[in-house]
Amino acid sequence: MRSRATFIASLLLFAACGDDAPPRAPTSDFQVSNFKPASAGTQEVGAGTSFVDVTKEAGIDFVHVNGAAGNKWLPETMGGGVGVLDYDVDGDPDLLFIQSAPWEGEAPTMKLYRNDGDWKFVD
Repeated sequence: MRSRATFIASLLLFAACGDDAPPRAPTSDFQVSNFKPASAGTQEVGAGTSFVDVTKEAGIDFVHVNGAAGNKWLPETMGGGVGVLDYDVDGDPDLLFIQSAPWEGEAPTMKLYRNDGDWKFVD
């Protein structure tokens, strides 16, 4: 009985600890002011936050193939990805898009996009 009382007292103590103030989002002075695509669509997602689709203007044409056949095997549940690297050593970040693959049949290929500068990419 004593261990039960100790356990309940511990729960009450942990519940009483903490800050009642709501969590605040971290602030940052970071701004991307030199990258403004001309004809990209903007989608408002929250107060002062928006996402802009610039893939077409940047020259990126990639469609991810997940390879899932519905068996829920581990490789089917793992997605693709993108690596940012400077493969041609010109100082501009290049992009490597990774595909998933089906268990049977032909696997889709990855795509490597070279950055020509000013955020324009070439396959």
